[in-house]
Amino acid sequence: MEISRKTFFKKLGIVVAANSIILSGCNKDDESNGSGKGSGTITLTIGSEETYFGIGGKSGSTITIDWGDGSEIEKQTLSNRWESVSVGDDFSHNYSNSSTRTITINGENIETFGFGKNNNKYISLDVSKNPKLISLVFSQTQLTSLDVSKNSKLIWLFCVENQLTSLDVSKNPALISLICWNNQLTSLDVSKNTKLTHLNCDGNQLTNLDMSKNTELTFLDCGGNKLRSLVVSKDMKLTELHCAVNQLSTSALNALFESLPTTEYGMLFIRGNPGTNSCNRSIATNKGWYVDF
Repeated sequence: MEISRKTFFKKLGIVVAANSIILSGCNKDDESNGSGKGSGTITLTIGSEETYFGIGGKSGSTITIDWGDGSEIEKQTLSNRWESVSVGDDFSHNYSNSSTRTITINGENIETFGFGKNNNKYISLDVSKNPKLISLVFSQTQLTSLDVSKNSKLIWLFCVENQLTSLDVSKNPALISLICWNNQLTSLDVSKNTKLTHLNCDGNQLTNLDMSKNTELTFLDCGGNKLRSLVVSKDMKLTELHCAVNQLSTSALNALFESLPTTEYGMLFIRGNPGTNSCNRSIATNKGWYVDF
């Protein structure tokens, strides 16, 4: 389903509101800036007649945008931070044709960046020169790769309905929410993301997923993959698990039930797996889980 510009940024606003408490204390040490630490550069290559994106950061910070078409470099002042309900400021530009162009955004206090499909062809994205990035949000592009190895402060990564074939988040220890459904991922290693509370990797090509190191996790949606193995831990804070429409056998499901944490009321969705009808659901229900099959 295509996300319109208005709907996309509305969704960003909802995301911000939901995470404002978590993010409000981030990067306080960096606000006194002016030191030139971290260039804060983002480059985005597109091939379309228009583009738009949202940028958030320290209120009053200055950014410049080179639209890549020879027009005057735009200079703007950011108006709000992640503590507010808005994701930040909305920027857009129209071109005379759909030739390939590279947009360069500079600003030492850029903390959030988001863009979505609106008749745009996004070809590449480089955030490696923006070490202060807290949140990166994009959807419905043709991007096949994403490098976030230099973004160690990244807390929120939302990259849905793209063409990503791999995603390395091993250098993102601060990551709390990872939403990457409907890509082409064949593997996903989140063992280094021990602060992770939400993961949605639905609709990829994963064959196994090990969440045993993610004890802070409360929500997991890994449905619509090709999972033959799903590992969780009794030490997790998990209360909702979606693993429907995978390749989990009877023994794999029973092993999953055995490793589930005990909870007052958990939601577990297992329909559409080979072992759904023959597994021992009582193992999970005895631990406080409602099993939807």
